[in-house]
Amino acid sequence: MGFLCTRVEWANLVEIWRRADWVLLGLASLTTPLLIALLAVRWRLFLLKQNMHLPYRSILSFVWTGQFFNAILPGSTGGDVSKIVQICSAVPDRKADALASVVTDRVCALVSIFCLAAVCFWFGPSSGIVIREVAQIGGIGSPVGFGFATLVIVTLCVLALFARRPANRERMGRLIAALRVGLRWDVTLGYALVLAVLIHFVVFTGFFVFARSLGISLTFWDVLQFLPVVLIVTLLPITVNGHGLREAILILYFNQMGISMAGGTAYSTTEIVVALSVLIVGTDMLWSLPGGLLMLRKSD
Repeated sequence: MGFLCTRVEWANLVEIWRRADWVLLGLASLTTPLLIALLAVRWRLFLLKQNMHLPYRSILSFVWTGQFFNAILPGSTGGDVSKIVQICSAVPDRKADALASVVTDRVCALVSIFCLAAVCFWFGPSSGIVIREVAQIGGIGSPVGFGFATLVIVTLCVLALFARRPANRERMGRLIAALRVGLRWDVTLGYALVLAVLIHFVVFTGFFVFARSLGISLTFWDVLQFLPVVLIVTLLPITVNGHGLREAILILYFNQMGISMAGGTAYSTTEIVVALSVLIVGTDMLWSLPGGLLMLRKSD
């Protein structure tokens, strides 16, 4: 991300933001709290599969606090860890079921975005170019990938040692049983998968409205063709929280699809993408602050 920032004229970024449509910016910003509310609904479905009946207000509080940790920590696991800690504190006698609800909720989200990305990657533009670009950036970020692989190996070794004790094997058995319940096909799981797809479309809509607020000439169909792939690529352990990698892939797609600012302005593709990305990331961080306030309130 720092490299990309050296390739832009900051005066041009300020000019792009100054010309933004603030009404559309406000509407785009509102997709973030809507997203958080829907995430709480989806998680509640998996809690119900574990026969755990918590008030929606409490679940929303856990999710919003998780969004705060997602915003300030690398990757998206910080939010899941936060939710696990909070739900286990709320129901200490149902820790296995609580953990399983978070894991199955994450699996549901991954399955839905992988399916959407597979369709878009197959029918969308520049699939081969995207693969080469990711491979090139992956070479630059290989130390991060090596560190991630090392972390996975160490975690597996720790789990193997953990499972040697009979009491721990019993705990793992309860967790596996709870995971089977959560992933067993039924109407609730079907609703959760449909809701997961809907949540991704809220993300796509927010991206589209943010782009149009800056005067970027793209359609919602354009967004559907590349954004699912971008979201999948940023899950790769190449850069911290996908920063830099996300912008590089967006620049690639914008160039290939001829996406630019309306009115024939002379801003470069890099400047357009960085202006859009900073705006979206900054808005997400602002909306995550109530989660941090909720955390402070609980600690008091």
